[in-house]
Amino acid sequence: MMEEVAWKMTQPQLQGGELIAQICMLKNLATRTMQLCADNAVQTLGGMGYMRGTRVERIYREVKVQMIGGGAEEIMKDLASRQMGY
Repeated sequence: MMEEVAWKMTQPQLQGGELIAQICMLKNLATRTMQLCADNAVQTLGGMGYMRGTRVERIYREVKVQMIGGGAEEIMKDLASRQMGY
């Protein structure tokens, strides 16, 4: 999906509402995947995953910001559905 969106961004005739909808869905997919990976890393390390100053703890905090930055998941879904005409 990411390769398709990147290719469409280079084609002026294909840019429009459908591309915006795909970008919104791609952002949701990427942030959910990052959250899953961060959660698994914290679970693997157990209590050490929450210790201040560890790399995993920092990634876990940054993922939460990435999920909100640029629009929360619900906002991205709403924007995608509007661009697709729903």
